[in-house]
Amino acid sequence: MTGTPAPTEIKREANNTLRISWSDGETFVITHESLRRACPCATCREAAGDESHSRPINTSLKPKSSLLRIVEHNKEEQLTLRRIWPVGNYAIGLEWGDGHGSGIFSYPLLREIGEAEAQTL
Repeated sequence: MTGTPAPTEIKREANNTLRISWSDGETFVITHESLRRACPCATCREAAGDESHSRPINTSLKPKSSLLRIVEHNKEEQLTLRRIWPVGNYAIGLEWGDGHGSGIFSYPLLREIGEAEAQTL
């Protein structure tokens, strides 16, 4: 089989994990925390230090900094998976308890996360 196998089943587990079965017979369990940490959306990538999606540096557009930190959602809300949906035949979308849902997880990315998580067990 060439290329990345496709998921054949994605199941939410009670312990904040997803169990993903693949067309090549492999099954990987991925924690919600690992998925959220690997979110490929521009906002999450920028928050993790990836500046390839940053806004252009323009002092007139730069927001004024504030010393006030507002925490809108706690970690439990950020890691509560509300909804999973297919994105074509190449990815899934995930919506979290804090409303975040713009990350599209391609099948190759899901496979990479699953394989990495399997090595840490």
